Amino acid sequence: MTDSNTAEDRGKYLMTISRMTVDKLGVKLYDKVSAVIAELVANGYDADAEEVTIEAPMGSMLASLSKGVVADSGFTITVSDTGHGMNPDVVNPFYLKVGGERRRDPARGDRTPIHGRRVMGRKGVGKLAPFGICETLEVISSGGDLMDGKDENGNGAKGYRTAHFIMRRSDIMSDDDSDYQPEIGALDETVQPKAGTKIIMRDFNRRQVPDMDIFARQLAQRFGVATADWRIKLVDTNLAAGTHGRERILGGFEIATMPNTKIILSGPTTEAIDPSRSAEFKAVDESGRDVAGAAAGFISSNGSFYPVVGWVAYAKESYRDDLMAGRGACPCRVPRFA
Repeated sequence: MTDSNTAEDRGKYLMTISRMTVDKLGVKLYDKVSAVIAELVANGYDADAEEVTIEAPMGSMLASLSKGVVADSGFTITVSDTGHGMNPDVVNPFYLKVGGERRRDPARGDRTPIHGRRVMGRKGVGKLAPFGICETLEVISSGGDLMDGKDENGNGAKGYRTAHFIMRRSDIMSDDDSDYQPEIGALDETVQPKAGTKIIMRDFNRRQVPDMDIFARQLAQRFGVATADWRIKLVDTNLAAGTHGRERILGGFEIATMPNTKIILSGPTTEAIDPSRSAEFKAVDESGRDVAGAAAGFISSNGSFYPVVGWVAYAKESYRDDLMAGRGACPCRVPRFA
């Protein structure tokens, strides 16, 4: 997919950013494969994607080290989503504008347009995350309105207008602090049959991809399990198509807890209700006895009662998961409210 137009055709896409920003917010901040991929999954969630697919060589080292020299192992990691995607007109103001805070952007706001999700992205720097682990980042995104155009073979087709460009960390990080122009890819300005975004990473640093079990648990703990309008699929590219264990849809996860530390928070709903009903929500131990001083919710300053449903406990072992570092073992559902 990396065939591109000549240098004379470049200049359409433009990234305005200081080299220090890329270094601090991409290269230095994100140095683990799982954390990088999590940022891309979050972007798919914010794009109202109903499915995000992660194709990666699970459990593999992405580059080798010999006599102080790092050699890329030839792997690729692809993160694809079925979200609304981008057409070429929105790449510069939205994707290549680094640091734009979406929540304060009146054109987009803090809710997604289709599913009404509260957006996960905050400062607009997650797009730099891949440069913490790789040299080359390829973006193929189709969006906007369904339209007539031409496909990649030059044939007439109906589809979504596509933006396709390739960015290289070494070019962005050059001493020249002028605007950066990504290379334009072969699919640019074609129409594709489905909206969505595909991010392809290549030319890696010496980093390791978590194995399937660990990665599935990490992602499930951050993004939740599959629902009617949201799911994450993992694909182990080390295994041939059709091989057992090659694909997995995120499901539940197990957390080993210390005995006699679990507090269960329960009630009939997680919506704000009248404070007089707060007694319906209980905080009990594993034997069902009330826990003194604990409550399954709180009363806000406006007088409404907001329940909290789930459980909290001490984990038996400390987390080594990259996505859960510094987080407690509390898979609770806390209602979000404005």
